[in-house]
Amino acid sequence: MKRTTFAPLFFLAVVAGTGCGGAVIQPGHRAIFFDPKNGGAQHEVLQPGWQRLACPFWRPAESCPRLDDFDVTYTTRRETVRVVPVDGYAVEANVTVSYRPIVAELYMLDTEVGRDYYGKLIGPEFRAATEDVMASATAADLRTLKDLGGLQDRIEKSLRQRLAGRHVEIDSVIVEKVDPASDLPCTAGNP
Repeated sequence: MKRTTFAPLFFLAVVAGTGCGGAVIQPGHRAIFFDPKNGGAQHEVLQPGWQRLACPFWRPAESCPRLDDFDVTYTTRRETVRVVPVDGYAVEANVTVSYRPIVAELYMLDTEVGRDYYGKLIGPEFRAATEDVMASATAADLRTLKDLGGLQDRIEKSLRQRLAGRHVEIDSVIVEKVDPASDLPCTAGNP
């Protein structure tokens, strides 16, 4: 007669029922613990390592705790920005920004902006700063990259001013390439 043991099934049921799950925060990342049953986002910034996220399998996912993970190393993003300088001849510029969140301000960044802080905050301000600064030059100056260092510095300064107090740090702005726009010349009022 074959004897059946239920110990492995019992252990699995206990583990699944008590929610012994967790998540790992990778090196170069920090996280904010979010628990919808206990006040939402917690103020403490969690360090890399394993974090317990207990939630029984019968609870809906939206009522379970989670980690809002942030990469705190410098990230680089490239944007192609179409600009109409003062002389009305449109140009397209490839511009790169290097940024990261301020670790001590992660709770505020998470609660005020969210994890998509590039798309909601940095990206729009970066494009606007680039357009404002480049619009004050002529297309010929931009295409020959005359005073490139000064142009980059002005965009970076404008971006830092726009993002002051917004929980992110700008490392650098680089103008990589400026070409005539793919369409005909236009006037400043009609891009």
